[in-house]
Amino acid sequence: MLIIPVKEGESIEKALKKYKKKFERTGTMKQLRARQKFTKPSVKNREQRLKRFTRTRCTARKNNQSLNNVVLKIRPLGGFFILEYSKIKVNRAQG
Repeated sequence: MLIIPVKEGESIEKALKKYKKKFERTGTMKQLRARQKFTKPSVKNREQRLKRFTRTRCTARKNNQSLNNVVLKIRPLGGFFILEYSKIKVNRAQG
């Protein structure tokens, strides 16, 4: 149960806005939508891996680190695809 403290003289619209924000933070609607359909564990893992990859790319971009050496591999396996990302070793000529 959500409790929203309303100050005296505060408008109803402002209180509703506070309620909506608090309700969104609880994640109830996200959980209900996720429970409406079954997602296989392999699909969940694949989505998590892809999110993790994009997150590392974004943080590296923010920190001005180069991720040019990182490759995202998509391998078919049966009727599924496997997502892997790995760093490539670059041999640079010393001179």
